[in-house]
Amino acid sequence: MRAILTDPARRRSTPALPTLLGGIARCGKCGAGLTITGKLSPAGETRRYACQKNPSRPERGGLSINAAHLDAYVTERVLHRLTHPRVGAGNASASGPLRQVVKINTRIGQLDQDYQDRVITRGEHRSGVEAAAAALRDVERRLVTAKGAIALYAAPIGNRHALQAWWDALDVTDQRAVITTLITRLRIVPGRPGRSFDPGRVRITYRP
Repeated sequence: MRAILTDPARRRSTPALPTLLGGIARCGKCGAGLTITGKLSPAGETRRYACQKNPSRPERGGLSINAAHLDAYVTERVLHRLTHPRVGAGNASASGPLRQVVKINTRIGQLDQDYQDRVITRGEHRSGVEAAAAALRDVERRLVTAKGAIALYAAPIGNRHALQAWWDALDVTDQRAVITTLITRLRIVPGRPGRSFDPGRVRITYRP
């Protein structure tokens, strides 16, 4: 038995890598979480998120969508949301603090511009930036406690270019955490067979 277990030729199963939207995206017909099917090949991307058939649940199956296109579309919507956060219903929402981060960063940028244009003195610039930085730290602390929004800590809210670099540096697990922080529901509704990727099939419900 030991010889078999230690045989280097013995096949070992490779743990499945997490996908960006597996289980997060749900079937618009039955509500089941979509899972990845297909594979990457030299001929191109063939993976799809699909509702798997279940003999005991006849309503399941028959719905799928291109995985690469869905990943790209949802990523773009998430980054857009972080670039232009909306005002939330209260302090428990992540949207309110996100909006404040944008305002504070805008204020810091204006202070830098005013100092460069000699509208304010070096001392005024320094004290203004220090006050803004303190306010930013306070907002970030509140953001960490806002409904799991710790996934957004250190995100360069409001800066689209910087957000892309920040997102690309995250691993898939952290990207999934960001998505579920901002989105409460992601449904994929049926589409016409043979059609190219249709964003109209993607129904996103954001957190308030």
